[in-house]
Amino acid sequence: MKRVTAILLALALMLAMAACGGSDSAPAASGDSAVGGQAAEAETIRIGVVCPLTGESAIFGDVLSQTIMLLAEQKNAEGGLLGKQIEIKVYDNRDDAVETTNAARKAILNDNVVAFIGTDSSASTIALVEVASEYEIPVLTSIATNSKITMTDDGQVRPWAFRACLSDPQSGAILGQYAVKELGHKNIAIIYEIGSDFSIGVMNEFTKNVEAAGGKIVCSEAYNTGDVDYRAVLTRIKN
Repeated sequence: MKRVTAILLALALMLAMAACGGSDSAPAASGDSAVGGQAAEAETIRIGVVCPLTGESAIFGDVLSQTIMLLAEQKNAEGGLLGKQIEIKVYDNRDDAVETTNAARKAILNDNVVAFIGTDSSASTIALVEVASEYEIPVLTSIATNSKITMTDDGQVRPWAFRACLSDPQSGAILGQYAVKELGHKNIAIIYEIGSDFSIGVMNEFTKNVEAAGGKIVCSEAYNTGDVDYRAVLTRIKN
């Protein structure tokens, strides 16, 4: 419930920004799902939800899109947002950066969306943010954690990107401090996924904060995505 409330609050703020520049005379959108379709065009706020509906990550897109649809229905029943009804457009990006870019441009140029929610992975969310930022369209993600979503490589804040979850550095920092200061562990081993930017990002920040708090990383072992046998890794950690 707290997470849903946080997403709604962030969405309300995001839409307050977008409503100033949104087009009330946009042509009717075709395909995909819509909420509040009976409302007059001038009385709707059109939001694009970019997520995987097909492929290996479809479960994440299904959960996200259905949740947003439900929240929009509830909000519309309460009178809408900013005095208007919410209309949801859902786009399948198949968890692919190129597909995300194509979906974002279609949503902006053809369907006149004024804000985006999505997507599931950090790589596709960064692609969405880059396109949306060109047109000054706000993006809110509830699950993508890479710090590059809200900050550029040179440390500049992306003004049109928002998240309703912790970033990788934040998660790693909190876990590292908690392990030493709250749980009292001093000698700590790490197992991380070598092909995962998420795992590596959290691991690096975790390591820094463990050492800063007075703990020690006694060993750091990597595994590959799909590995099922960890006996060698665990034996090295035990030793």
